Amino acid sequence: LTFYNITASHEYEHERLKVLSGILEGKYDAIVTTPDAALSYTIPPERLISANTVIEYGKTAIEPSELAAKLLAAGYVRVELVDAPGQFALRGGIFDIYPAVARFTDIDGNSSMETSPFRIELFGDEIDRMEIFDTETQRMTVTLDKVEFSPAREILLGTSGRAELRAAIESWKAKSKDARAIEEMNVELSAIDAGAELNFLDKYLTLIYPERICLLNYFARQSSVFLRGTAAIYDRIKAAEWHLNQTVEELLEGGTIAPKYTDYSKGADLLELFLDGCATVHFNSLGQGMSGKKIGAMFTFRTKHMVSYSENIELLCEDIESYRRGGYRIYLVAENEAAAKNICGVLCERGISALVESDSGEFSAEDLPRNTLLVGWKNQVKGYELTTPKIAVLSTVPENREGAYTASSKLKRKKKKKNGTETILSYNDLEVGDFVVHEIHGIGQYMGIENLTVDGVSRDYINIHYAG
Repeated sequence: LTFYNITASHEYEHERLKVLSGILEGKYDAIVTTPDAALSYTIPPERLISANTVIEYGKTAIEPSELAAKLLAAGYVRVELVDAPGQFALRGGIFDIYPAVARFTDIDGNSSMETSPFRIELFGDEIDRMEIFDTETQRMTVTLDKVEFSPAREILLGTSGRAELRAAIESWKAKSKDARAIEEMNVELSAIDAGAELNFLDKYLTLIYPERICLLNYFARQSSVFLRGTAAIYDRIKAAEWHLNQTVEELLEGGTIAPKYTDYSKGADLLELFLDGCATVHFNSLGQGMSGKKIGAMFTFRTKHMVSYSENIELLCEDIESYRRGGYRIYLVAENEAAAKNICGVLCERGISALVESDSGEFSAEDLPRNTLLVGWKNQVKGYELTTPKIAVLSTVPENREGAYTASSKLKRKKKKKNGTETILSYNDLEVGDFVVHEIHGIGQYMGIENLTVDGVSRDYINIHYAG
């Protein structure tokens, strides 16, 4: 949440919209989230659906000014050339739109959900051509028959919403005696009157969305829910609530918002209520965090983590023989198909027979005979041993590969070496105060990104200070 009138990246906002839209479409099999993110208020499903835009070739008549107004109301920003999600450009009879997330259907009926810019060429109010294009080359790549895309912002105001927001700020300003708070509220009122992008809407979330909807409301009752570390989840909720309360105290001390609007998230009680109505599975070590909870059944798994055998073929062979004598089913993870076949050859030379996943078909833990070794690469998991069912998963994937696990079972990601000439791929990699080198202007200090409106067109500009 951004509670102050600052320009911020909307990248994560677009990711959230993509997830919410995908849930409504039934696209995802599973959603991975944190408890504080799941409980934070967001756009209600009904408002998200009503804010979607559908354009269909041969069926949708387009009046450029009306579509532009609709896009602005949906949180899109008008620019000269689109280069990021949440933007649109209008030049004569050509519309370029870069949706936060869209479902594209091509002329062959193939459908995909993605984030790509598309161009509409008009003949009068009819669509003459509609295609996905490349922002760098401006070349058309896919001819489209239909596009359905989401709004660009989670918080949508609308005309009536602007009037309501303005009235709320005016009402609170009239009660304020703090000169600094009055000045800040005047800035907010000026932005509303000018029709500019409002970068402080998160602060008035419950005024705009009194429904108080969070991610959990997007799921039906009896959904399957998996919690990893129940005690840690509730500790995180407490920490998030404390942090949010501190922020709210700062807002109230600043005197720029009425207390009744400073509710931004559900509490742990809603999570409890949600879990009671779902098929919930808790994954915990030693049953931590389960005190006082109703448990339908409890299953215990005795496991042991294993290190990679990539550098020790002798130890691998010894352990395989030991597991086979113990009646274990063994799955050996290789880096790729070629590595899997190579390992099989090495093991066969040592008198250890093995099956290769690609040659021997698909196996489940129940199908794989005991004392059998199956070598595969499709499921890249770290090694572990299940003692009771006698299943051993061994890995030969080198630990220095990205996503490999070290002996301490912590994720070890490959670090890229930085050098003095590293190219910046994203402005998110920069922090205010970092020194950068421009290929023309030389060394400067990065001061952030500012949004400026010139001739009615808003764009983000990089602020770099140079000496002299």
